[in-house]
Amino acid sequence: MSLELLTEEKSGQTARLDLIDMIPDLQRALIGEQATLRNMTWSPVNLVTLQAINRFKVAQHVPIDGSISYKELSALCSVNESQLRRLIRHAMTNRIFCEPEKDQVMHTAASKLLVEDPRMDAWVFFLTDYFWPATARSVDAFQKWPGSQNPKEVGVSLQYGRDTTWFAEIARADRGIESFRQAMEIVNDGEGWQDSYLVDNYPWGEINNGVVVDIGGSNGHTSVAIAGACPKLQFVVQDLHTEGNHLPELLKTRIKFINHDMLTSQPIKNADVYLFRAVLHNHPDTIVVKALQSLIPALKPNSKIIIQDFGLTDPGQGRLADESYERMMDIMMMSLMNGKERGLEEWKALFEQADPRFAWNGGTRPDGSRLWIIESTWEP
Repeated sequence: MSLELLTEEKSGQTARLDLIDMIPDLQRALIGEQATLRNMTWSPVNLVTLQAINRFKVAQHVPIDGSISYKELSALCSVNESQLRRLIRHAMTNRIFCEPEKDQVMHTAASKLLVEDPRMDAWVFFLTDYFWPATARSVDAFQKWPGSQNPKEVGVSLQYGRDTTWFAEIARADRGIESFRQAMEIVNDGEGWQDSYLVDNYPWGEINNGVVVDIGGSNGHTSVAIAGACPKLQFVVQDLHTEGNHLPELLKTRIKFINHDMLTSQPIKNADVYLFRAVLHNHPDTIVVKALQSLIPALKPNSKIIIQDFGLTDPGQGRLADESYERMMDIMMMSLMNGKERGLEEWKALFEQADPRFAWNGGTRPDGSRLWIIESTWEP
């Protein structure tokens, strides 16, 4: 039975998630605790092969249909044949490429993705060339700057030997901001990240013909999704760099882009909703508070502040796979930017710290979503 058929019904979805939660414990039972720990320490080897495949454009030089010899591939990639063979044969154990006959390389479904989906190619580039080296210095940063809330006091600064931030280095990357946006689309396409959870589980219709300011909205994908379902709403998408974004023709009169730093005074006054989708988890508490305070001069009575972001599950209180994902994201945010994932009480405390006139409306996580929908109302 295909995955699509299995997950059409609620019972099938539940059974699939139950199996996913069982797999780590089953593997531990089969190989033992020592091997489990040992395998965790070997994880970087997978990144070595992915980085090599990406940097040397190996996937792009393998025919989509048919195969190629290691010798020919070595010449096309300008890589030593022996080293290339060893790298690819390791990747094959992860089902990336296959060897249909001796010394011939052929695509698998996974390796084809690196050719056919430029977003996945961009994701592997940024994770192996920027994320991985920076996180290797994270523990050094924790020791050097214990408890820091400064986005420059992270492994990224130690890696480059200067005061810098993750986003500053991404802006300098060879492949640039646009490629980084492509990489982030891979996250947004991930299970539980879809914009539809926000579209379908917030009462947008009650705003009628109001204005939504999408802060840190990147290429506007969330505003596009909401606009498609709510034809009377108007949108302003804000980010540090919004140049070059494209919109469906029908939405060009309803969505506009402006460059804006969320830590400066909000230029769009009296909007009905100010939305932060998967933005604030990038930042430490001090910056989140400042971002909320930067809204205040623009707010009108009953303006809504909506945050769609993580709400951490208490240990053992949810599915293992979900909690593992949340905790992985938390360590990623801490390592790269001194950001963090937060429980609902932590989100509430940030609003209270920003200004007591932010009325806390609570948060809910739609069934199947990885992100919570959190709301506050401005009550001056």
